[in-house]
Amino acid sequence: MKAFQQLLNYAGQNKDVLKSVGIGSAINAVLGGLAEGPAGAIKYGLSDLLLSYPATLGARKLAGGAKTETLIENGKQITRNVPTGLENAVNFGVSLVAPVATDMVLGSGQAQVMPTDMSQQQQIAQQLVQRDIVNNDPTMALFPGTMLQAQGAESTLFRDFLAQTPSLEEVASRRRQSFQPIDYMQQATELRRIA
Repeated sequence: MKAFQQLLNYAGQNKDVLKSVGIGSAINAVLGGLAEGPAGAIKYGLSDLLLSYPATLGARKLAGGAKTETLIENGKQITRNVPTGLENAVNFGVSLVAPVATDMVLGSGQAQVMPTDMSQQQQIAQQLVQRDIVNNDPTMALFPGTMLQAQGAESTLFRDFLAQTPSLEEVASRRRQSFQPIDYMQQATELRRIA
């Protein structure tokens, strides 16, 4: 309890640290709010403040106390504390680490997406089931090998096209009938005779 009271007294003497730490805490609160809503803003903003403020005060103590700057404004002499490079570095570093530490301790409020390994056929089957549920139509006509729905004019045009298209067996038999082996020797002799 005595250490906490000393920390509060020391913090009261260094209100300028609160100003510099507050800026980083506000930025983390805004980013947390964008990522997770108001609860994230409070969580990340407070965690940054609670981690950065004592760390920056400790850095000030390590640096040998506050560095001061004296200004004269309107005939009055004003002395203010100036943050050292160590204070700025510690404040910035802790502000970067605070959200990660918060997530490690409290957990992230975002749902983690777990990718699944599935084949293309499984994906197509899943999409067909989803489409059936959405459309309330379990008998959906699709073009072969695609997810394109065959309905209306497209369906009849496709059926007509399939009816007019010869099968592979018909194409193969036509090729066999029209195929005549070439006699290269006979062609060579005819070319010599012409030349």
